[in-house]
Amino acid sequence: MSTRGRLPSPDCTRIAILGLLCRHGPQHGYELRKRIVDQHINDISNVQLGSIYAALKKLSTEGLAEQRGRSREGKRPTRTTFAITDLGKKELHSLIANAFTDPQQPERPIDLAVHFSGLLDLEEVIVLLEERLHALDGFGSAIDRAQRSTAHEDPAVLEIVRDLSDHFRRVNRAELAWTNRVLENARSGAYRTGRVELSG
Repeated sequence: MSTRGRLPSPDCTRIAILGLLCRHGPQHGYELRKRIVDQHINDISNVQLGSIYAALKKLSTEGLAEQRGRSREGKRPTRTTFAITDLGKKELHSLIANAFTDPQQPERPIDLAVHFSGLLDLEEVIVLLEERLHALDGFGSAIDRAQRSTAHEDPAVLEIVRDLSDHFRRVNRAELAWTNRVLENARSGAYRTGRVELSG
């Protein structure tokens, strides 16, 4: 079980599954996947939809979730329903507390891409940065659409959605500003390293 402290790499899939089992009760993998998509959890975190069943099995092995039954509808595969255990609730509490208090930045592949950008042709780096700006613009629009599409009778849930959307907009604006600065540096030739390139 996790202890309170710094998270070296937050396990978003673990938090999402335990959180959904705690909030909605026993569910099978398909139900969890649908809730993750419907609640845009995979849009706001790095939850891996393809790893839900493996994660459920691991949580069960660790005693954080337990099997509650198996069912089958028509010709569909047999589905195993899982429920969160008391130990799982303690783990979830610890994970949420750690996520709130850990100031560590998530891993960003873009930082490594910039670090190794000298291995690419500078003109290609410029084109890729321009594509990144376009993608960030699209991501900002997707945030707005996700917020508008969220309807809920509980005002507290709507307030949480507003705050999450605001966080993503602020981060996205910062990413846009940073990418523009990096693009300016690349266009000025500041990133021309003279080192061996991957295409060489």
